[in-house]
Amino acid sequence: VDQVRMMVDGHRVTAPDDAIVSVEPDARALVMTENDFGYLTNGEITPITGLTDAITARFTPESSEDDPARSISVAPDLSHAVVQTEGGEIWRIDAETAEFQALSYETDWEHPALDPFGNAWAVRSDKPKRIVVWDADGEAHEIEGVDGLTQISAIEVARDGARVAIAGRVDNQSVLIVAGIRRDETTSVPVALTGARIVSYLPETATSAAWVSDTVVAAMMAGEERTLIREQQVGGTAENPTASFVATAITYGNPESRERLLAKDGSLYVRNATTWQQAGSGVVVLATQLGAPPVAGGQ
Repeated sequence: VDQVRMMVDGHRVTAPDDAIVSVEPDARALVMTENDFGYLTNGEITPITGLTDAITARFTPESSEDDPARSISVAPDLSHAVVQTEGGEIWRIDAETAEFQALSYETDWEHPALDPFGNAWAVRSDKPKRIVVWDADGEAHEIEGVDGLTQISAIEVARDGARVAIAGRVDNQSVLIVAGIRRDETTSVPVALTGARIVSYLPETATSAAWVSDTVVAAMMAGEERTLIREQQVGGTAENPTASFVATAITYGNPESRERLLAKDGSLYVRNATTWQQAGSGVVVLATQLGAPPVAGGQ
């Protein structure tokens, strides 16, 4: 949509221009290695104030041999992050105070997702109709899932915070679903999912999902020898850029590519047209950032 006009009783309604804030994420990969965390550029890690120190002190393999992080999601303004450990516990990290807040000590959650309002989402695979959302204060709220889903394997909130992608199964059929999010007008805490639609039928159960752009969501299906990606434009066409290696995580790419994949051996790959090019190594966790903080002037 390039332009919208509103008419009331035949008269055009005008409104003042408003600045559009970009939600495009940083083009650099956000990763955790054996002993560090931050943006990866040319083999070097650029730290994130507050988060890097907190994560390296508690969640890297070197600092936590028993229970390091297995997934990390970072807020657009870098103010906090949500971490799930190998044992399954979910933690929130505040960048300003470097404090850890336990959201759940339970261990059977799928990888949690973070939304741009500071809420952390999590769901159990075998309980698809029960989605738990923790607000910024750590209070848990429960919302209903999608009718008809018998299993959920991945959940990821879009950068605008208005939609959520859910990979799962309807009986024996693997699907990718996109639904709208209705929020409390005062707190922005999710209260319901709306308008859920199957956007793609998948050949296998997806192990991860990622919003690679505002209009494109990808589902990753990792086999024993290769990884199948279903890149689905919401309401449009799909592509299947198969990777010849086994991947463990997927997230957005950069302006020149679609997706990033983390291979089982710790190699980082970015998609370039129909091929996958190695862009790093020694990565333990490929993190997700919902978007980049706006620059001065609201651009």
